[in-house]
Amino acid sequence: MNAVHANDRLFQQLIGKKLRKVLKELGFPEVSPDVFDSETILIFQQHMAKMPTSHQMAVQQLVRSLHKGRVTAIQTLEDGQTQLTVDFVHLGYLCSVQLVHWHENWDMKGSPTMVKAPKRTAPVLATTAVFAVLLLGSAWMWSSGGFGARSNAMSVKDAIQYIEAEGYIVMTPEEKNEMVTAAEENGYEKARQKLAKQEETDGSGEDSYTEGDKGQDSSADDEEEKKKEWTFTMKEGMTSKDVVSALKEYGLIEDELAFAQKLEDAGIATKVRPGKYTFTSDMSEKEIMQALEPK
Repeated sequence: MNAVHANDRLFQQLIGKKLRKVLKELGFPEVSPDVFDSETILIFQQHMAKMPTSHQMAVQQLVRSLHKGRVTAIQTLEDGQTQLTVDFVHLGYLCSVQLVHWHENWDMKGSPTMVKAPKRTAPVLATTAVFAVLLLGSAWMWSSGGFGARSNAMSVKDAIQYIEAEGYIVMTPEEKNEMVTAAEENGYEKARQKLAKQEETDGSGEDSYTEGDKGQDSSADDEEEKKKEWTFTMKEGMTSKDVVSALKEYGLIEDELAFAQKLEDAGIATKVRPGKYTFTSDMSEKEIMQALEPK
């Protein structure tokens, strides 16, 4: 469908601005979650391992990231619809979608595109920032059909400002690894405390955590390490990914992705059924896999 360029001057002024600001200036409502249907969410989940398995949670995260994105192209189509191309960053991926507005309603045109930014090992902050901006610029130019057109070069200072304006922090790989390690350790401890507190208050929950029978003699606890036990309740709609995430939180597996791959290779991943699964701290990965396999 050919585009009508009656509003080119106004649209040109909005190019490069964040979606939320563009919608406000055009008088359009915010993009509704309905634009991300089940098929679209599945595409994101297939590319992004960290996407929630819950459709509702995945949609909420994408809508937030989308409104923080930047508009790279605007067109008024012959039938009066307004089409916007929006580039945004989500879970380390550079994403691009085309949205169509008509009578206060939103729809997504075509399928979303996404590309994962490669990891960099160079510890130079400026190099990391420039490389990230080049990737963002490439996605921008590709989605708006700008390859082959002349464009102004972006300085290192502008590159850093652009990344930080998107809400991201530029850091070296060493700093990132230290932060991730600290976050994982802190997150696991908080999750363990939350589960323990939940059992103390109501004695039930999706995940229950017990440390065996507590003896009256406290000195015995110091002499012998007690076996720990966890019960995970897998509900309808959950997948093996939810179980693997829980096992990681319990500290029963070291590498979440590696264990998930073992389940795939053994043909267990798709066979895990809703129900209660009990795990103990002395179980090996082989024993855990046997516990998940349908009897």
